[in-house]
Amino acid sequence: MRLLAMVPTTCVGVLVAAAGCGIAAPSLSVPQRRHSTPPPAALKRKLDVLECGEIRSAADRIDNAYDAVMRFRPDFLRARGGVPQLPVVYVDFARMGGPDVLRSIPLTTILEIRYFAPTDVDLRFGQNNPGGVILVSTPR
Repeated sequence: MRLLAMVPTTCVGVLVAAAGCGIAAPSLSVPQRRHSTPPPAALKRKLDVLECGEIRSAADRIDNAYDAVMRFRPDFLRARGGVPQLPVVYVDFARMGGPDVLRSIPLTTILEIRYFAPTDVDLRFGQNNPGGVILVSTPR
């Protein structure tokens, strides 16, 4: 209590006035807390999926699935972390071979191209894919 007696009353008044001036952040209602604008398209893009809309946006400059992957997701085609093997290509869950198979798949038959990391393929594709899997989905 002695400490308060030593503080001039003008300082106490300033502190009380500052506390009442709304220095704390105002409370937002639930609709205001959400983003008012959608995130940029670059943030929406999934790094493990190449969708047909994205592929067809550059269809005049690319001829096949390999060109599409090289243009939009070149990381699909590189060996990962100490594993010197490239991913295996599956078309509609049927094993087709190495990445060169993508050259024989025309753009008009592709719904999406999805990459699965080596750690994610064992249950879905078996243990024979140490470089991961590139799955090409078609309309069948």
